[in-house]
Amino acid sequence: MATAAKAGRIALVAVGASTSAMAEIGEVRNWEINVTHTPIDVTSNDSSGWNESIGGQRAWTLNSEALYLSGEADQTTIRKSLSSQSLKYFQIRPSTSLTQKWVGQGWANQYRVGGSHDQAQLFNFGVVGTGPITFTT
Repeated sequence: MATAAKAGRIALVAVGASTSAMAEIGEVRNWEINVTHTPIDVTSNDSSGWNESIGGQRAWTLNSEALYLSGEADQTTIRKSLSSQSLKYFQIRPSTSLTQKWVGQGWANQYRVGGSHDQAQLFNFGVVGTGPITFTT
């Protein structure tokens, strides 16, 4: 039902050293979580001509774009985590509800800053999850 849709502008992306110390990344424009599951093929001659599989590996990634703020503490935290290889907690809240959120640990694996002469500079970063990402309602 369309009335249950969420406006993208009310979402929040946060980073922190623990789930109790999360800080919002400033000026986020876009974000995307991608969760994948790669099943293990167990098809055999006994499968009656049908593919069969069992549960396999799951993974998640986060990609986000924000306006670049050189002094914004959490943008700096992500930039520094690339050189220190420090594991961080990431939280993505798709609405103003404080209980609906995805939370997981991951590594920053991409950091990009750039812009053209007639637009604001943008900061893009990517995260590769390690372990599960959980959604609470």
